[in-house]
Amino acid sequence: MKKKFKKNSKPLKNGNKVKLNSVRIRDHPDFDSLTWEYKEFINGHENTTFTITNEENHFDVKGLFMLKDESGTIYKWLIHESNLERLKR
Repeated sequence: MKKKFKKNSKPLKNGNKVKLNSVRIRDHPDFDSLTWEYKEFINGHENTTFTITNEENHFDVKGLFMLKDESGTIYKWLIHESNLERLKR
């Protein structure tokens, strides 16, 4: 069975401010099978404001984004847009 992802009303793009939708991520049936590093990232950054960046995203897969925090750290996780919440400016 194919998973259906909720789409954001307006596509996310480089430079948008977002937060992780940590509740949605943790509620996913596969969450327990994910690596502890990824789960630690999610649990440790649920209130972090990120900027979507394509600085080091060489994959160019539609709907998958890399995130940069306010200190400039770029995290090496590709996060699906349905697991991100756009922040209002």
